[in-house]
Amino acid sequence: MRKQSSAELTKVITVALRRSIVSAVLFNQQVASRLGISAGENQFLHLLELYGPLSPGQLATFTGLSSGTVTGVLDRLEQGGFVRRDHDLTDRRKIVITAEADRMADIAPMFAGQAHNLTEILGGYQPSELTTIAGFLSRLADTIPEPTESRQVISETRIPLSSEEQSTLKTAAFGAVTLLSVAYPGARSSAKENMVGGKVLTGATGIVGHILVGKAKFNLKGKSTADIAERVLPALAATVATLDAKAPQETQEFRRVVTTAIRQAAQSTKRGPSPAQTDMISKITAALDASLLGASPHQVPTAPGQTDRAQGL
Repeated sequence: MRKQSSAELTKVITVALRRSIVSAVLFNQQVASRLGISAGENQFLHLLELYGPLSPGQLATFTGLSSGTVTGVLDRLEQGGFVRRDHDLTDRRKIVITAEADRMADIAPMFAGQAHNLTEILGGYQPSELTTIAGFLSRLADTIPEPTESRQVISETRIPLSSEEQSTLKTAAFGAVTLLSVAYPGARSSAKENMVGGKVLTGATGIVGHILVGKAKFNLKGKSTADIAERVLPALAATVATLDAKAPQETQEFRRVVTTAIRQAAQSTKRGPSPAQTDMISKITAALDASLLGASPHQVPTAPGQTDRAQGL
């Protein structure tokens, strides 16, 4: 079989992406129809699921709709039991829109088939290949105008962390999920655990959430699990120390979202967490708590000897 050129492969990838986008749009229209809402209203639910509670103004910036149109959409979604209006915990004068958990749980099975197909497809790739795929999709997402650039959830000038510190935070959070996933054999389970953990991370709030869905780069390459652990575990401790010093109100959110991500990832497969994963959760938790114990970022537990599944990462 003739080897395809870069130009030919680029065309294949471009067409495949367009087909995927069209399929996703049409599928979401079908879901919206079943829910009795419009496709546009369904996108509001996706935004709230991805980014957590948002103000009406932030939703207007996301969607490019007028405030009056957004109010009408929110009224219909609230009447349908999909969302609720809450007072902002940090400013009682402001209102934030929150997706109703029960209704979102009812909607989730409609996407179960897609999630299963994605897990099956990704399960056919080795961790090193998944790293390449993840890198491609991340770079692709970075070329698309990010809602976070204009939605004014948190302005860049209000983030007290430097670019390097933001990269360390992303390395720590996404690296924790990676460490958890590579602690048990099986590419298929690894893909599902990464997907579940990543979804939790992108749902973080505040400055932590802004950084996790932002453009800060992170690097998880390593020849073994131990290599990755030597990068990630100190990064976890360093991030906690940085947040304690520069944004102490965000430290608890960082700890919460990381521990929730790794625990949900570990529980995402039928077999439940393996002994190796349980041990890795303990190491990650210890790294998060290092500053509480007075340890430096480099005085954290490592994970020697775990090399099987991280080859090529």
